[in-house]
Amino acid sequence: MSNEAEEGTRKKKIPAGSIKLQMMGDLMFARVTDKELALLFKRYQLLLETFANMDKDERLLNYKFLVALSLTSHAKKTQNADLRKELFHLKNQLFLNIANDRKNRKKLAFRYLKAKNFRIIKFCETCEKENTAQDLPRHKWKFCKECEIDRNFFDVVQMTHFFDKDAKLSLYLSHDQIEKLEGLTIKHKGKLEKEKERGLFGKFQYTTKNLDVFDLDSVKDAQAKLLKA
Repeated sequence: MSNEAEEGTRKKKIPAGSIKLQMMGDLMFARVTDKELALLFKRYQLLLETFANMDKDERLLNYKFLVALSLTSHAKKTQNADLRKELFHLKNQLFLNIANDRKNRKKLAFRYLKAKNFRIIKFCETCEKENTAQDLPRHKWKFCKECEIDRNFFDVVQMTHFFDKDAKLSLYLSHDQIEKLEGLTIKHKGKLEKEKERGLFGKFQYTTKNLDVFDLDSVKDAQAKLLKA
């Protein structure tokens, strides 16, 4: 493939980490210096401009959602286990900061999403012997009612904010973090496989697949400033 062809292919998508976020007061800015990425950047520019024109509390709330989604995107794509753990911790801090602020509660919708998958914590002695004898791969091991099973392990709490007509932002909090939600009773339930952790605005989707376009160091810096805002 020629250099020109490679360049053309590369410009169909904004490379990960190529957009730096910057907090100035209670406003967030982002720019790209590569003119060939200008059209692709418009979806992010449009969202940030929309947030900038909102009142301060609403603007900061939406920034927190966006940064949390970006942290999730980076966490899911990194191969470094320690970094992944750190990024999910930063994301959870933002989730809890939003959810435990009483003035935000009336703006948010919470649902408990049940996962179809579950985790085998410990196989019973009988299953351990039988699976080992059959030389089955660990992920194909059979289990019984005597095995220790956590059927809630992959469940999450979904927090959604509808910030405009047909526009929303959604975040997940893992099951092991639910006890940190203060005085919150979640009445509504759903199925995890039918939902997505993402932002929707007009024809654009902002997901954990494309929000790693923001430079990670600048995202972490924004996270720290938003927690203090």
